[in-house]
Amino acid sequence: MLKRRLFTVAKYGVSLGLLALIIVRADISGFATTIKDVNVLLFMVAMLIRAMNMLVRSYKWQILLSVHGSTLSLSRIQSINYMSLFFNNFFLGSIGGDAFRIYSTIKYSNTKGGAASAVIMERATGLFMALAVVLVLGTAFLLSAQDLITANLIIALSLLGVLGISVILAWLKYSAGISGLTFLKRIPRARALSEDLATSMRAYRNHRRIVLTSLGLSLLYHIVNSFVVYFVALAANANVSVLDVMLITPLVAMLIMIPISVNGIGIQEGSYVFYLEQVGVAGPAALLTAVLARLGLFIFSLIGGLLLLLQFIGRHRKPAGARLEGLPGNRSTTAEGG
Repeated sequence: MLKRRLFTVAKYGVSLGLLALIIVRADISGFATTIKDVNVLLFMVAMLIRAMNMLVRSYKWQILLSVHGSTLSLSRIQSINYMSLFFNNFFLGSIGGDAFRIYSTIKYSNTKGGAASAVIMERATGLFMALAVVLVLGTAFLLSAQDLITANLIIALSLLGVLGISVILAWLKYSAGISGLTFLKRIPRARALSEDLATSMRAYRNHRRIVLTSLGLSLLYHIVNSFVVYFVALAANANVSVLDVMLITPLVAMLIMIPISVNGIGIQEGSYVFYLEQVGVAGPAALLTAVLARLGLFIFSLIGGLLLLLQFIGRHRKPAGARLEGLPGNRSTTAEGG
């Protein structure tokens, strides 16, 4: 418990330190002037595109959950996704959005590891396609003599991708042996969870069409998300091309998955500022783009908070009998999840 708290404090420290560094090196007066010229209409367009992209992500998660027997409706999955954003942004370091998603769907899966494996697959396919986009576009940028990305970074990302895939495949193949290691034998519950999760993950081998579909949806998600950031940049009066943003956006998405800060705060803003300045965007406009991108996430998080509040009120207004019927043990009334 103490180590977890120290790790959380360290992540807050990294986020605050990075934000302080961004502010120190920023042109504050230029940033204040840039704020006055924000194109609100273009920012609203970006928000609309983001809302459409949330549907893409929710549908991908829905089909991955269906492998484990889930019959949750797309609207319910969408609500959980919004609520997970709320937990990510307003309960930083205590309850993660992924943990909330697993908790919210575990009772609709055939196995205990089903909900966790669906979230892992959702993250893994997204990360894989982000890496693929960066490698393809990054290589094209290198061949065209643009310095937005370096050859060393391309090589490092390629090696990291190969290593990650190798580790996952080895774990799936030898999970039984890993679960039998001494340290897990001493913790029967951990061993059982490890075996159950590995079994749930292996279930996707019999659903290759769903895996391929999820990869396609991940690619679509990254492309659409690039247009979200592109319109945010336009709203901030940043002069940037769509192709530049299509490389920068998935690259930043991968960087914020490094668990050294709180919800990527500091890393995301610093990365956007750095890469946008690399392609000629003025410092104040680059910073405003980063700020507006974060603001969009907070707005969607507030939607999730409102949905969570409505769900809480709805549960406490139900008659006692209805609440009993809605318990996890009675799937007949909760299979669609609202």
